[in-house]
Amino acid sequence: MAFENELKTFASGARIYIPSSSSFRSLESVFAATTHLVVAPHADDDALMGAEAICEADSFPDRHLTAVIASASPGTGRPAGYEGRSSEDMSEIRYQEQCAAAETGRYAATIQLGFTSEQVKNMEMPKRVEPLTETRRIIGSLKFVLDHAPHAQTVYVPCLFDHNETHHALAILALEAIRMMEPDRRPQNCYGPEVSPGINWIGREYMARLSVANMPLVKSVLKNYRTELAKRKYDDGLEGRAVANDVFNRPEPSTGRPFIWAVDYGRIVRASEDMSVIDAVESLKTEILADHMRRQMRRENLDIYRSNNAVLEKLQKA
Repeated sequence: MAFENELKTFASGARIYIPSSSSFRSLESVFAATTHLVVAPHADDDALMGAEAICEADSFPDRHLTAVIASASPGTGRPAGYEGRSSEDMSEIRYQEQCAAAETGRYAATIQLGFTSEQVKNMEMPKRVEPLTETRRIIGSLKFVLDHAPHAQTVYVPCLFDHNETHHALAILALEAIRMMEPDRRPQNCYGPEVSPGINWIGREYMARLSVANMPLVKSVLKNYRTELAKRKYDDGLEGRAVANDVFNRPEPSTGRPFIWAVDYGRIVRASEDMSVIDAVESLKTEILADHMRRQMRRENLDIYRSNNAVLEKLQKA
């Protein structure tokens, strides 16, 4: 219980679930074995962000996935069948869904930190970390997990281009926690998988492909999140996106292997120690957006635009 108690000094509402199918019986043994770590804002984001990790842990006996869910917020609105349920009821239902997903996906463990979405979003990080107490606790809890999971060399955190404010804020908090680690102990791979919206517009040099080799398994994990699937068919959406990414990934040929795109955060993780995480994030985002604009304004694109305009003018005169 020592690990659980220490974690709760940062996140007093933390809840830890080790699936019955797991060979681990303590949080300490879970952390020692974890090779893939998902830091997700809400229950169900763990499967959307960690699809690659779910497949790898299923295929290789020496790979183990731990999911950390930051927010216990009940979500917005009440889907059909849940009208009249209190926020406390919905939070508990979503936690039970999270545990069921961990069972289906054969996670090493799933951890609910118990913060609210507002606490995650209300961070104040101007240039260095001098934030609200809740923000310190969120960063502290994430760093605790990272420090005690030395073999977690692939870490998934939210995408910096996600439209959801909680996702975007948690990405910065998680990257700050990673940057607070000693440089030689930071994960080798750190990715921001696409959730909402897609990110196939970003230059390929800034991205990584995350294979979804066992889509039926990932969809079965997502099906546990009934309260979310009642609002949106995330399971079908993930499959459609992953297949489309492969089919439309021109000019490369289709491989028949679905995948999702992710921003590669390696440059932020390995940025100069003199650069704050906010500056490192702003630098990467600015470069990605500038590259996108350059590619949109290439001469061949302008020539296509002029050619289309000429055809349109002829049609209008006919």
